Amino acid sequence: MILRPQTCRHWLSIATLGSVIALSTMAIAPQFIQACSLLPSTQPTPLSQRLEVIPDTAQGDANQPTELIARLRRQVANWSQQPLEAIALVSAERQRWSDGCLGLYLPDTACLAAETPGWQITLTVDGQEWRYRTNEPWRETAGETPEMQQGFTLLENGVEVLPAATRTAVFAQIATDYGVAAEQLRLTLAYPKVWGGCFGIYERPAQPCTMQAIPGWQLVIESESGDRGWTYHTNLDGSDARLNPGLSSARPAETSVQLEWQP
Repeated sequence: MILRPQTCRHWLSIATLGSVIALSTMAIAPQFIQACSLLPSTQPTPLSQRLEVIPDTAQGDANQPTELIARLRRQVANWSQQPLEAIALVSAERQRWSDGCLGLYLPDTACLAAETPGWQITLTVDGQEWRYRTNEPWRETAGETPEMQQGFTLLENGVEVLPAATRTAVFAQIATDYGVAAEQLRLTLAYPKVWGGCFGIYERPAQPCTMQAIPGWQLVIESESGDRGWTYHTNLDGSDARLNPGLSSARPAETSVQLEWQP
């Protein structure tokens, strides 16, 4: 099997959009993820210097991707734990993104350095906007499964909509495991994910994982000094938060044991 950055992005999109067929349930997942990590990639763009979106001349196209909008409404309902009828469409506009990662930084993905046509879709619930970016392949292709037809979609403002309870739980875990106070941490990325039983983390090749769909988040957290970073895979409320060591630069805090000498 020949792996290319497009192939890795394609399978990542499956997990991102909530497919019940998660990579973690596949026998090739550990080898595939390891191979993808070795692909050449461009230097990640800092969050403060995200690539500029190039507007498409066809913005406001009446031919909106109704199937995509319906899927995203269901995702927002599930992740915000609000009824589907409370999720409203604000806008759906054509865009031409500056690269294959839709102008956003992904911690574990190689990006195609080429303009990418797609959509920007904004939904709202309970006074809060959820802004999504997608590429164009939202159309049926003969021989492809529904998951393969979905394309690549990212929530651009996950940091804003992440539930406070989830953030608090993960920050508390970092404080316990690494000795860094919550006040010294900042959340830099938050993407909705659907995990399998291993939460997308594999300790050994061909690691068995239960076939289940667990909605949750991938969170990237940094220390205020910027010299330590953590990537966590969580369930919706953060009660189950697992460190991804391959995408983290911090080590657990050392504990000291004082022994009292007695003659």
